[in-house]
Formats: sequence, C-alpha cells, structure tokens
Amino acid sequence: MALTPADIQSVYSLLQNAVSQEEKQRKPSEAALSSWENRPGFCSCLMEIISARDLDSQHGVRWLAAVYFKNSIARYWRNRRDTIMGISDGEKTHLRRKLLEELKEENNQVSVQLALLVSKIARFDYPKEWPELFPSLIQKLQSSDVLLTERVYMVLNQLLKELSTKRLAADQKNFAEDLRLGPLALLRVDLEVSLSELLQDVPEMTLMLLEVLAEI
Repeated sequence: MALTPADIQSVYSLLQNAVSQEEKQRKPSEAALSSWENRPGFCSCLMEIISARDLDSQHGVRWLAAVYFKNSIARYWRNRRDTIMGISDGEKTHLRRKLLEELKEENNQVSVQLALLVSKIARFDYPKEWPELFPSLIQKLQSSDVLLTERVYMVLNQLLKELSTKRLAADQKNFAEDLRLGPLALLRVDLEVSLSELLQDVPEMTLMLLEVLAEI
C-alpha cells in the first residue's frame, strides 16, 4: 500500500524516535522504517521532511531522512519486473525535480546527503531519464547566490565522480562523448570562466571549483 502526504507525520515521528539515544525507542522505529522502504510514496515522504527547513533544529531527523532515501535508491530505484512495490516512474520524476529545487541547503550535513542523492540517482537515470540534469545545474551557476553556487559545486563533484565510475562500455562511451561535445563540455567552459572570477572575488571557493574541474 502506497504512502501519501497524510503519512508524512508518521514517517517524521519514526525518524525522531530513530535518532533517540533510548534503544527501546530507536530499535522499533528503525525496524518500522526499514519495513516501509519499498512502499510507493516512502521516498516522497522523506523528501518532504528533508526539504522542511522549519525543522532546522531537527537537522538530525532531516539528515536521517536523506540517509533512508539514499538506501532506498540503492535497493529499489531500478525497476524490477517481479514486484509492484518500490518507486514508480512518476514518483521518480517528482523526486528528481524536487532534489534540484532543494540544493540551496544551509546545513552542511544535509547538503552532503543531497549531493549524494543526486549522484546516486544520476548513476541510474542520466542521461536517458534525466537529460535536464546538467543544464539545470549550469543554470543555477548563473546565480549570484554564493551558498547556492557552493552547493552546486558540491553536487557536481560527487556527480562527476559517480558517473566516471560506471563500468559498462556504453556508459563510458556516453560519458566520454559528453566530455567532448555534450553538456559536460559546456559545463567545463562555464566553470573555467567562473574560475577566473572566483580567483578575484571569492578565493575560498576556488579549491572547490578546481576539484570539480579535475573530474571533467
């Protein structure tokens, strides 16, 4: 049975208990969350909790929501013919869009998890199901918002590392073509321009940008 927005509070309560120091609270909640991992709508509930910045004092809960989301990607993102459980194509589309909307995250621990989420999904879905991924990230780099730019660099660093480790020959060929002529070639040009500006204006972000360029 699918989870709906009405279940967000229940998921949140389980996550709250799962970060408790009290084992009698933590263990049953961890078991309940694990039993819900393959239910449609579970990741969407987690995404709503991750993006609820009014819960910032509960950043441990938001971080744990991202961890459960990441675990669900590894186990259930790839469609299986032998089950109707898991993550539907419609839910995947929603989650990909929502992730890119939430990159401007102030909490460092949560922002690291968001970068990992984008990269793990991209490993399965880029470029066929997520062709807009790099154009969207490039567009965000046009912003004058320093925090957003920093978070996009973080995402790009994780993303390029993840894509470069795909082992199928077809995947390696696609990645090489993207580097030469595709969106990654455009990204490199854009980042090289940004690098010259950062050297003058925001030197503390230069190292992060250099790390991204090293992956292209």
